[in-house]
Amino acid sequence: MSKKIILKLGIKNMSGKLSGLGLVKYSNGESYIGLYKNGRREGKGIYKYSDGSKYYGEWKNGKQHGVGKMIYSSGEFIKCNWIEGKEHGTAEYHFLDGSKAISVWSYGEIIENHDSSYDPWMLRIKKRFRKKTTLKNIIYNFDNGEFFSKKTSKYIRKY
Repeated sequence: MSKKIILKLGIKNMSGKLSGLGLVKYSNGESYIGLYKNGRREGKGIYKYSDGSKYYGEWKNGKQHGVGKMIYSSGEFIKCNWIEGKEHGTAEYHFLDGSKAISVWSYGEIIENHDSSYDPWMLRIKKRFRKKTTLKNIIYNFDNGEFFSKKTSKYIRKY
């Protein structure tokens, strides 16, 4: 489904582009409320994705840039710094059971090697996920690093 603007509200500049506080809703169910500059997301804002995930944080040139928090549809969330829409720097991933994992990212890629099933960091994450499969309606495919909802068979997140 293509993403077309169905609603655009807010303060517009002389060229008719949003500048200041604005709200935009898209045909695929996504929306953004926050600050704009010359029609682009700039400053603080909230973006709601069609899968139920939400990003609360800073934007620059229409992309996540600065401190932000991504809350996934599963309820788990990550707090980190973003550069040009990608995780960058130290990140805290918060699990549903209240535990958290710390990782270091560079432009959307984990710097540390977490591909090995013998890596203690990855083993702890997998152990927590396996424990929760009986509590939550989520399927965790560890080999491919993907999460799917059991109820809707929807893709949730790839790690």
